[in-house]
Amino acid sequence: MTTAPTFGQMIHRLGLEAPVLSPDASGGSDVAYALIAEVWGEVRSIAGDEALGDDRLTARVTHVVSIRHRADIGPDHRFSFGTRKLHIRSVVLRGGRHRYLDCRCQEIVT
Repeated sequence: MTTAPTFGQMIHRLGLEAPVLSPDASGGSDVAYALIAEVWGEVRSIAGDEALGDDRLTARVTHVVSIRHRADIGPDHRFSFGTRKLHIRSVVLRGGRHRYLDCRCQEIVT
C-alpha cells in the first residue's frame, strides 16, 4: 500500500495548465496553455536521459508529481514549476480513495 504524502512533503507551488487551441494563419491551430489552478504538490525526479536530435542535445527528465485529488486533470495538461514545464503523461489514483493523484510527467530541456 502506498502511503499518502504529508502536508510537509507537499511544499511545491505548481500551476496547473490546460491546452487552448487557437487558429493559426495557415488554417491549422496552435496549442497554448492557460492556467486553470494553482496547487500544492510534491515533485520527485525519478529518471533522466539525453539524446542528440536536430543537431542539439536534448535532456528528458521524468518526474512524479503528487497532488490532492482533482477530477479535471489528464494527460493533455501540464504543470508549471517556476520556469519549468512538466507535461503530464499519466495520472494514477493513489490508494484508490480519491484523495491523492500521482502524475507522471516529462520535462524536456534543450
